[in-house]
Amino acid sequence: MILESDEFIPHGLDPDIVADFVGYFDRHPVIAKVYLVQKSVKYTPEYPCYVIAYRIKPKFWQTQAKVDEQVSSFIDNSGLSQDYMFISADSVKRLESKLKKVEGSDVYRRK
Repeated sequence: MILESDEFIPHGLDPDIVADFVGYFDRHPVIAKVYLVQKSVKYTPEYPCYVIAYRIKPKFWQTQAKVDEQVSSFIDNSGLSQDYMFISADSVKRLESKLKKVEGSDVYRRK
């Protein structure tokens, strides 16, 4: 769960892993922007919690059902472990503004 009070730190992942993520993001046309960070956890820091916060930009002609299907596919087919949490960047108040402040968080923008 992501809360308004949560703090985030740089993801710390190897650049090759991030490059693989970027390739994955690029294969999903509805995804316009992605932030990748690590949630700062107090009690179990040995178990990282990575946050993939995305923004979508659907085509004007797409139905909401089709957009929802594409977002579900983006999340469900990632093959990532439970260490990764997907969340819409605008679903928690002030989330995106916090993420922008984390060094190296802006990992993908659709061209």
